[in-house]
Amino acid sequence: MPSLRNALFGFISNACDDKFTLTVLQMKELFKLGLQAIRQTKRIASSPQPAHTTIWEPSSWDALSARLGASERFKSSPTLRRMCQQMAQTSQATTSSTKPQSSRKDDMTAAAAKRKAEVVSGDEEEVATSKKITRKKIKQNKI
Repeated sequence: MPSLRNALFGFISNACDDKFTLTVLQMKELFKLGLQAIRQTKRIASSPQPAHTTIWEPSSWDALSARLGASERFKSSPTLRRMCQQMAQTSQATTSSTKPQSSRKDDMTAAAAKRKAEVVSGDEEEVATSKKITRKKIKQNKI
């Protein structure tokens, strides 16, 4: 992974210096590749100390974001700067980002339980009549 980070950082920084001619779409693809690699590094890392912060060096991506903003060629594309900042944030982020997903699941199950309780304890006739669907007959054309 460090060699991938060095290659990505080298390509993007050389593109900022106009040593390479890369389009905005090509730069976006490089950032997408980098984000995916950071996520994979987080998934694989098993040590209690987050290894992805040492591998991906978030401060270097922050500096590169500033260089993208100063670059004549890429300063008109705020998307590239946001993606670079996202790479810095993703490489800094801890594993607590998975917690909101589990709470969302708990909220959904609580809402489903409420709906079931309303059907059981509420007036079943009102619930049944509100859900009754009327079908509309369609006339068939004679051939």
